[in-house]
Amino acid sequence: MLVLSRSVGQSLIFGGDQVLTLSRIDPGLASVTLRHLSSTEDVSALTLREGESADVFPDVRVTIVRLFADRPSARLGVDLPRDIPVYRKEIFDAIHGGDPGDELGGVVGRLNPKPPSGSSSAFRTPPSASD
Repeated sequence: MLVLSRSVGQSLIFGGDQVLTLSRIDPGLASVTLRHLSSTEDVSALTLREGESADVFPDVRVTIVRLFADRPSARLGVDLPRDIPVYRKEIFDAIHGGDPGDELGGVVGRLNPKPPSGSSSAFRTPPSASD
């Protein structure tokens, strides 16, 4: 089981096109909405108690592992086959929101910025043939 923390309004994306959003936290209950990435309309909504599970998409089961009413957030457990990718929405957007011609969507440049001048980098440039 993969366990991820999500705050109200944050989403997970399964298989690149199915979205689960933590929509509300009430004492002892969490509400989630389900939709397709290409749609703005919710397909369905579920309310689960802490410890309860539900099949939300084919081959995807979500469990409310822990609720935090004071933050408001929840730990969601996700059971799914290894061949179905799962992303936090902000990571999915970073990957797919870059230059369309860039295979990684510009993520590498944002995650590994150039080190400040005068600082050493953990990565070395391989020596050239003339060295």
